[in-house]
Amino acid sequence: MGLTVSDLGQGASTFAHNVREKADVAPLLERAEKAGARILKPAQDVFWGGHHGYFSDLEGHIWEIAHNPFSPLRADGAFRWLGYGED
Repeated sequence: MGLTVSDLGQGASTFAHNVREKADVAPLLERAEKAGARILKPAQDVFWGGHHGYFSDLEGHIWEIAHNPFSPLRADGAFRWLGYGED
């Protein structure tokens, strides 16, 4: 995230929410910010081909909003690492 350890707050872990499309990342970060979250890293491309951003919620927990084009979500929204787990 490019932040110092002291800037991470409670962040002993990072939660992730994956979205279907790259274009879904920024609007979800904006929605979190409007609800009081602090944006830690705006939506941006990642060197390996993904797209993500980070925010800290009102309790200081860190969330990643991500799109991974190599791991499409199942129809029910479940994450499938490298496309595995269709069942």
